[in-house]
Amino acid sequence: MGSIMNIAMSMSAYEKALQQNAADLANADDENYTRRRVVFESLPPDVLKTDKVLTFGNGIKVNRTERLTDDAIINKLIVSNGEASYFEQQVRDYKVLEDIFNEEVGFNADTGEGSHGFRQALDNFFASWSGLQSQPDSNGAKQHVRQQTSLLIDAMKARYELLQQNSVDLKIKIDETREKINSLGSEVATLTREIQRNAISGTSINDLLDARESAVNELSKLVDCNVIHTKDFGLVIRAGEFNLVMNGFNNNLPEEYNYDDPNKIYFDDRGAKYHVKRGEITSYIRSLHRTESIITELDSFANALRETVNVMHNAGRDVDGDLNTNFFATVADVGADGVKGLFLAKNIQEDALNIAKGISEGWGDGTMARAINHLRTGKIDFSRYRPIPLGGRVDAAEEEGDGNVAEDAGDVVRTSKRERTMLEFVIGLEDEVSKASERVQNSFKHEDTVRNQIKEQKLSISGVNRRESEMEIVKMVNSASKLIAAIRRIDMLEQEIVRIFS
Repeated sequence: MGSIMNIAMSMSAYEKALQQNAADLANADDENYTRRRVVFESLPPDVLKTDKVLTFGNGIKVNRTERLTDDAIINKLIVSNGEASYFEQQVRDYKVLEDIFNEEVGFNADTGEGSHGFRQALDNFFASWSGLQSQPDSNGAKQHVRQQTSLLIDAMKARYELLQQNSVDLKIKIDETREKINSLGSEVATLTREIQRNAISGTSINDLLDARESAVNELSKLVDCNVIHTKDFGLVIRAGEFNLVMNGFNNNLPEEYNYDDPNKIYFDDRGAKYHVKRGEITSYIRSLHRTESIITELDSFANALRETVNVMHNAGRDVDGDLNTNFFATVADVGADGVKGLFLAKNIQEDALNIAKGISEGWGDGTMARAINHLRTGKIDFSRYRPIPLGGRVDAAEEEGDGNVAEDAGDVVRTSKRERTMLEFVIGLEDEVSKASERVQNSFKHEDTVRNQIKEQKLSISGVNRRESEMEIVKMVNSASKLIAAIRRIDMLEQEIVRIFS
């Protein structure tokens, strides 16, 4: 009878293993599920002492059910998530900038309304002055100058408004991502407490470990994480340099963020700096810096355009023969500098004939128009025309820059201290965005390939192999069939013994 009981216990163990394999198969498509293995333990054998000591096995029982995982591979994936997610978001952020600088953004070719391309609008602006140079007394030529100037202003303001909206959107995304990071940190801490309680009480913790690993995986996409496993299933997570999770407790990432330079982003907690390097939130902050730098560049361009053209225009005489008339409204006139303050002077808006001609006031004097047209090839130090930040600061890296491109794995941040023509300025701005976009795309392809390779390594250990699980089920069913046959044979033997001795 004892043999039957032992075989029954072995049957129960196999049943548990079959149930686990079935559960594995049911979760085969869940990437957050970790394959389990039922670990058997041999029952103490029976010992029969005759002239020899004979032992008889008494079958098996379930010792535990363990998750098949590799912490080293998991940690590699966590690091790779931060790298790949950072560049993936950078690709999206640069796409936004490329769309903003697209040559036909906002322009309707059928109606002729909307914003022309920035580069084309600037070229047309100078071409109109070239036309006025050859016929300085032509009302039609002056109206053409006014029209092309208005289109240039529209092109600049259209992109400026899109950049400002992008800046607002990025700030919202930073706040939302920080809230997600804090929420996931809280979730990981809560799960850690539950895991530790269940481990003490002897309750299964495998599902909780899966849930925690999934939360950490999502967290590592948002910010670069350093994960340390401590004793008794504890977990410490550093988000960059910030202690986000300390076993069963969590700290919220500070709200304030800034940068020592564009490549050293940090969160500020009452003067304490916690740097972060990768993940989506780092991408958003770097893209915000980049967008605001371009906004500053456009403001510098608008100020340079206003002041240099007005200097030339002031030297010419208007329709009444007066000197010192402005072509663009001054900052004092409109109460704003930069792109926001770029308007035609009121008298030019009212009548194109107020556009000045040469200082001699003689018929056919196109010297003033020629001087403005020469601005097309004139070199300008745009750093001299930078707007004054309202309650802000000029970044040290930009203030000391020499006009070179600062790079960090495809990232670019423009600096202003370099003499360029106005057309070179616009072309350079667009080309740098385009080239940097290409670089981050290549970086993302590389990092995504690395991440996928690590995922495959993890899947080979922790993932469910359908064919392997199905074969394991067949093997266990065969073993169970043999046990059932053994039970039947033992039962028949016991019945025969009873019959003989009855």
